[in-house]
Amino acid sequence: MFFQNSLETANAVNYFNLEQGTNVLPFVLDGAKRDRVVWGGDLSVEGPNIFYSTGANDYIKDSLLLLGSYQLADGEAGSNIAPTSPIGTFPENVSSYSAPYSMYFVINLAKYYLFTGDNVFVAQEWPVVERELLYLQGLTNSQGMFVSDSSDGLDWHYYDGPLTGMVTAYNALYFEVLTDAALLAKAANHGNLASGYQKEAAAVETGINSNLFNSATGVYDLSSDLRGTIAQDGNSLAVLDDIAPAAKSSEILTTLISQLNTPYGPLSFSTNTNFAQYVSGFASNMEVQALFHIGDTGDALNLINTVWGEMIQASPDYSGADWEVIDLNGLPGFGAFTSLAHGWASGATSALSGYVLGVRPVTPGFQTWIVQPQPGDLQWAEGQTPTPYGPIIVKWGQVSGRLIMEVDAPPGTSGTLAIPKSKAPGTVMLNGKPVWPSSAVAKGKNAYSATSDANFIYLNNVPAGQYRIECEP
Repeated sequence: MFFQNSLETANAVNYFNLEQGTNVLPFVLDGAKRDRVVWGGDLSVEGPNIFYSTGANDYIKDSLLLLGSYQLADGEAGSNIAPTSPIGTFPENVSSYSAPYSMYFVINLAKYYLFTGDNVFVAQEWPVVERELLYLQGLTNSQGMFVSDSSDGLDWHYYDGPLTGMVTAYNALYFEVLTDAALLAKAANHGNLASGYQKEAAAVETGINSNLFNSATGVYDLSSDLRGTIAQDGNSLAVLDDIAPAAKSSEILTTLISQLNTPYGPLSFSTNTNFAQYVSGFASNMEVQALFHIGDTGDALNLINTVWGEMIQASPDYSGADWEVIDLNGLPGFGAFTSLAHGWASGATSALSGYVLGVRPVTPGFQTWIVQPQPGDLQWAEGQTPTPYGPIIVKWGQVSGRLIMEVDAPPGTSGTLAIPKSKAPGTVMLNGKPVWPSSAVAKGKNAYSATSDANFIYLNNVPAGQYRIECEP
């Protein structure tokens, strides 16, 4: 039998062992079934989904507020807190989950700032960021690389135990932390610190490439303690964060596909790690984002269809939501213990919004943006992305392999319209006027210009307004 509840009455919370009125702030929980806590790692997926869909950004802001308030005395930011926990006061005497999971506080704060432009909240949380950075710096070696041990090396796949040594995924996260810290420092009026964080990030990038790339396998090792192994998360993050050299990025992701794929999606780790063999929506989201990032739309869509397609098949396990993990038989990975509505596995939503619909912020709060669709073999897409200025509305379709796109951008913003060259075989028309291959498409105060690279034609500095792009034969 299936549990059904419309969730339209207040007493619905009783079915989930929740007391009404206990959550004093809006939070995002990892899932309704089991943990029901705010997890930093899960929030890295749930945040972009909210930014792209409901725009209920206070749920992310107050989740961060709670996590930041449970920073440990050594500076490790909170990584998992029950929603009924009161807002704490630094330092709190609570247990640590893992050093890498604490990194997500900085990463999530930077994502929140990028989508909202809320520099007031960034300034408020800046002391938490600084203490977290000092804590992480204390765990680095002479090369600036993050090194974990059995006391702090747990990660999302807790069932495999802690990872030790120089771990590729952890150092990719640390690189992102330092890069994000430079952005946040400027937002918090500490711009003088930004160059220092950027210098540290560059050292980590160099360290990852010199210490962890394995020329024999063509990918990054899981860690310095597990050589010759392949990790989906670490390699995907190395490509997504542009740590991997551009010339190697496609080869790295192709190796992941050839070495890790199963009928139900990619394994999280190669079998020679002796780790549990599951398909993870959380780790697969990293690979999807990396594939879109390098323009491999076909493999990205195949991965979405395989992993998320399995979850929406008609079966007794269908929940209308995303499973925590998938077993190699296509069933929920932990049996009855599995959460079948788990936020950390919902990354396809933001991937489709950011890359297929194509809307992404360029500067904080969408003051500048890019609309850069990757259609692949899809025939159409339409949707809107909330921004502090109003929604960016996009609709595109393919006619005989040519792109037609309509964009409505709100006042107070400007951006770039990007058209795939493969979908623009002839003249590109903007609101009925040719703009490509001509390079000068407007003059005056709101001048914008057309440029291109190997894959896209870009209409730059486009002011707010309504636009229709048609690609003529």
